[in-house]
Amino acid sequence: MSKFVTGVWNHKKKAVFFGGLAAWGISYGWEKKRTNDEMHILCLRAKAFGDELIKPGQSVRKAVVILNSGSHKSKGRKLYDNFAAPLLNLAGIQTTLYVTNDTAKLRDYLEHTEPTNAVIFAGGDSTIFECIQSFLTLEKPEFLGTPVGILPLGFTNVVYNSLRPDNLKETLKIAQAAMTIVEGYAQPTDVLEIRIGDKEEKEYALAGLQWGPLKDVEVTVPKYWYLGPLDAWFAYFRAYLKGQLSELSVALQYVNACSGCSRCEEIAEASRGKTEPAVRPGQAPVGVMASRTWWQSVIPRQREVLAEDLPEEPRLRQYHSVNDDCGVIHDAAFRTKDLHLLSQNIPDHKTSDAAVCFSVTGSE
Repeated sequence: MSKFVTGVWNHKKKAVFFGGLAAWGISYGWEKKRTNDEMHILCLRAKAFGDELIKPGQSVRKAVVILNSGSHKSKGRKLYDNFAAPLLNLAGIQTTLYVTNDTAKLRDYLEHTEPTNAVIFAGGDSTIFECIQSFLTLEKPEFLGTPVGILPLGFTNVVYNSLRPDNLKETLKIAQAAMTIVEGYAQPTDVLEIRIGDKEEKEYALAGLQWGPLKDVEVTVPKYWYLGPLDAWFAYFRAYLKGQLSELSVALQYVNACSGCSRCEEIAEASRGKTEPAVRPGQAPVGVMASRTWWQSVIPRQREVLAEDLPEEPRLRQYHSVNDDCGVIHDAAFRTKDLHLLSQNIPDHKTSDAAVCFSVTGSE
């Protein structure tokens, strides 16, 4: 023992180096074992779904997975194969996998996809953004109401973290996201529709919209990865020296959120219009001829039922009070370095009313 202590004392640098290396190895091995144990538990839970018997007339669950293999520094495919695919396969979900590095091809994949039980987007924030744009602008009625799943394979995963906040390690976060899809957990989600000026093009967002020079600098932070924890500080300091953090003039028009009133109901009815005409009990649907049977050879065929022939039933109103501020447009003008429009999907900004929250940084 004394020789060991003497040797360590005489070789201090080597002792510190190999001691640190041993500590890192132990920590890595412990995290690896913990991840494997958690994956084992999740695999057993997924296998329980796969062992369920399929009833006569019931089809196998199907899912379409669109994977950006370039996410997470081209580790997206490896992360998917190790932490998501095993759970989907054990659960008996028949998956159709599309792998691409070009986000411009995402719409082509969706257009050639057959009706399925779920569509899964696997990638980072940019991949999720492009997939949401393509999915919501897709003109395929068979996809209406199809659940959308997200596998967080990127670095930041702001969209996923806003929907399912947790403190899990990135590998376990992916596995837990896959398990959420296996269990069929569904969560209603708000979608922001963004239009620029009078253009017909639309953009969609789940978490929110950030605009300003601070966002422009935030995008450049990963370039200074070699600075470690000082990468963000250096990026913002460099932008300040270059004069890139100038304030923006913002003119904002907004309507205060309303918890519900008769005026809201009138606006909703006017925008909804007549989408599904009413059908009387025992009658054929509007615009559809009654099925022909043998006795119709003697009895005249039932005529076609038209929407204008049906009496309009009065709609029961849910609200009777009127909010004088409902629908009133307010104006605001200010200068800011950062503008955030946040949807109700952000846990810290949820309100009792259906509204979009906005916050500013360095405003006047």
